[in-house]
Amino acid sequence: MSELVTEYANATNNLLFKELIKHVSGNSEGIKNFCQCVKEIKKCNTPNKKYNSDEFFIMGKHKQNQLAKIYSYFKKLSEGEIKPQNEDILKKLKSLDEIFKTTDFTKFTPETEVKDIIKEIDEKYPINENFKQQFRTFRLNIGNLKKKIKNSLKYLEKTRKNFERKKESLIREIEYYCKNQKTLEFDYDVLLDNIQQICKKYIASHVVNDASKDIKSMMCQFYLEKIDLLFNSEIEQYRYSDFLESARKFLWEDIKTLDEKSGVHLFPKNIGEIKDKFETNKEKFKQSKNYSEFAEYCRECNPYTAFQNLRNKVQFPLSGGLSYKSYKLVPTMKEYKEPKITDNDLKTALFTLFDYSSPSEFDQWDWFFRNSLFRKMDFNPYNIWKNLNLDDKKDFAEILEYNMQLKINSLITKEFNKLLAIAEDSSQDSYQLKIRVRHNNKFYDYSKKSTAYEIKLEIHDCRKSHDQNEPIILSQQSTGFQWAFNFMFGFLYNVGSDFSLNKNIIYVMDEPATHLSVPARKEFRRFLKEYAHKNHVTFVLATHDPFLVDTDHLDEIRIVEKETEGSVIKNHFNYPLNNAGKDSDALDKIKRSLGVGQHVFHNPKKHQIIFVEGITDYCYLSAFKLYFNEREFKENPIPFTFLPISGLKNNPNEMKETIQKLCELDNHPIVLTDDDRKDGSDPQRAKSEQFKNANEEMHDPIRILQLSDCDRHFKQIEDCFSANDRKKYAKNKQMELAMAFKTRLLYGEKDDVMSEETKKNFLKLFEWIKKECNNLTIKKEYIKFDYNTPQML
Repeated sequence: MSELVTEYANATNNLLFKELIKHVSGNSEGIKNFCQCVKEIKKCNTPNKKYNSDEFFIMGKHKQNQLAKIYSYFKKLSEGEIKPQNEDILKKLKSLDEIFKTTDFTKFTPETEVKDIIKEIDEKYPINENFKQQFRTFRLNIGNLKKKIKNSLKYLEKTRKNFERKKESLIREIEYYCKNQKTLEFDYDVLLDNIQQICKKYIASHVVNDASKDIKSMMCQFYLEKIDLLFNSEIEQYRYSDFLESARKFLWEDIKTLDEKSGVHLFPKNIGEIKDKFETNKEKFKQSKNYSEFAEYCRECNPYTAFQNLRNKVQFPLSGGLSYKSYKLVPTMKEYKEPKITDNDLKTALFTLFDYSSPSEFDQWDWFFRNSLFRKMDFNPYNIWKNLNLDDKKDFAEILEYNMQLKINSLITKEFNKLLAIAEDSSQDSYQLKIRVRHNNKFYDYSKKSTAYEIKLEIHDCRKSHDQNEPIILSQQSTGFQWAFNFMFGFLYNVGSDFSLNKNIIYVMDEPATHLSVPARKEFRRFLKEYAHKNHVTFVLATHDPFLVDTDHLDEIRIVEKETEGSVIKNHFNYPLNNAGKDSDALDKIKRSLGVGQHVFHNPKKHQIIFVEGITDYCYLSAFKLYFNEREFKENPIPFTFLPISGLKNNPNEMKETIQKLCELDNHPIVLTDDDRKDGSDPQRAKSEQFKNANEEMHDPIRILQLSDCDRHFKQIEDCFSANDRKKYAKNKQMELAMAFKTRLLYGEKDDVMSEETKKNFLKLFEWIKKECNNLTIKKEYIKFDYNTPQML
């Protein structure tokens, strides 16, 4: 159908109705959709004209009978299912074709071109250029998508060849690791997650009608049910509690016993079985076709380890599947799963030959330094090594430590403190990250003529007045600190969750940052938003935390509500409830969802609420507020909070109800309204005037600011844009367009988003609002905006 309308919109020389027959014949559902599409097009493009929704395009009363016949045929065809083998369809189509050839309808014989039909239609119901352009864009996108698919196939072939080239060395690494493992030191989260994935894979690959006939499937299902209880989102926030830690241990012991007693042997339970499992899977390793298959066989061999180095190559730390196959095409949905960093991860060894004849190499299974810390610093010890002469190489430890510390200080320490909402005014007021490098004799390997440098990352809490020189122990820190450290170094900096393979990812985070302080939770939101824009990735936060709500970014909020037959996602944070009072409170649905009051989101002593009519006004004004506060008003930020009120309402009673609600929300409410008075018409018919009248009738009227009082050319917010900017960013009050503009203005890398005229107009508007808010005719205790700290008059 899109092809048909596209051809119509582009005015090619094909026959509209012949094309219609070709597209919908044999497809009753297609006919229904077409008829509905026709109705919607007419309704959208002719909102102020009368039409009958059951008629086809109306081209004049004398032609309605013929067109009604055409439409009746469509209705008949759509009433029953039409199958290609149904011979009656040929008769109906032939009969329909005769209609086009009637002498009373000569204009529409097969010789008539589409452009003639378009001309007739446009006379009565013109289809606007917007509509036509949408279909042209659609066709262009299809072409681009085909190109992307072609390019992605080339990339996949390159990835496959790279894997085949490295496969043998990977197998040797795994074999060395399995055969030289001395003790089973593991994290229960990692272990249970691996068991969960092994069980899911087995069930998916062994589908049986009766699970009881497959003892392995039955045991896998049982294990999954028990593990799911621990991974339940409602108790996940207590994951570090002693109770849950004990529960994990008991669950593992039970699973281990059941696996042994039942004889299913789904996974190895000691070092000997790990070695045996590797030998069993050795042929599978050789036959694996990609990194993801290889990683799965690693998991089967040794579920006790995260195999972090290998996982990094296949984006393994996050659940949700390995979907690199479509890395450039559509968003990949992944659930954020917190990686756990241990104290042992904060140290590694760097090996080098006694005679300094070759560059140093890391332990193959180190991941924290190679794939997280050094990646963030864009640092490679070899770059230091190769520039040293032989004498300097004897001081390699000191030189390496000095250069690494410079990088950490400039790139990481400040960012880490910022995430924790700690102002790093000086090194004595924050956390400091110290790198230590030293020769370690215990790593000498005379058989290989090599020695090693031990590298440690130390964390110092310099806010303490005592023992600042002693590094803290990560595992003994608060749950919030550990979460932040894991999030930054195990996820954001970690190449395993990097976006270089697929920048088009949507990460879903369930109740994040719950253990952080209130200031840190607010900072986490800002931090994450900036990081997302810089790295071209989307984060979706599922939360009940009111401190993750930013009143300057309400347009990003979606509310999930339970309904009779399930849950529904509301795409607008202030979706209508057909209640003038509640609809006027932009935060009403958010407050009800989170169970908090107005005071959580707004402090009247620090910010003045400026109520605006709709969401697009809110998006534009909040965007410019944030933009100017980073530039023109950086020393004296604009203390406004803009909130939409879902319009001025349709009748005086609803308007009064709205005004009453605004008085409940703010002690001295101010509303910024459009000026919808039309030249040559009664001004009292304008909503803005009716709203003023309703306000004057109130016992306690509110303050109304009308845009045209700032500048007579400003009838609505969109008028503040220059002609070119308005065409790009402010057409038809589209919320999506306003949100896109806001994002580009605040996070675009170039400062060419808008013209100087637009910037000048909005500056004028904000200065005028500030002046009006400081007007002494306003009631006492009103906020004055002349100083950084608001004062009471």
